[in-house]
Amino acid sequence: MVGVTLTIGLIHGLGFSFVLRELLAVDGPHVWPSLAAFNLGVEAGQALVAVTVWLLAFHLARTSEQLGDRVRVAIALGCAAIGLTWLVQRGQLLIA
Repeated sequence: MVGVTLTIGLIHGLGFSFVLRELLAVDGPHVWPSLAAFNLGVEAGQALVAVTVWLLAFHLARTSEQLGDRVRVAIALGCAAIGLTWLVQRGQLLIA
C-alpha cells in the first residue's frame, strides 16, 4: 500500500510540476504568493468537485443502489481516463 501511495504521489507531483512551470515565472519576485494562490485554488476546486460528486453518489445510492453503483463506476472510469491522458501527455513532454 505504501508503494501505491508513493507512486501516485510522484505522478501527481510530476503533473503539478509541469503546470507550475508553465504558470509561474520561477525567476519572478512573486513566486511564493503565486504558488500559495495556485495551491489554494487547486485544493478549493478539488474539495468542491469531491463534495458535489459525493452528494450526487449519496443521493443516487439512496434512490437506487444499482444506479448508485453504476454512477460510482462511471465516475471512477472517467477520472482514470483523464488521469491516464494527462500522464501520457506529460510523459511525452518529459521524454522530448
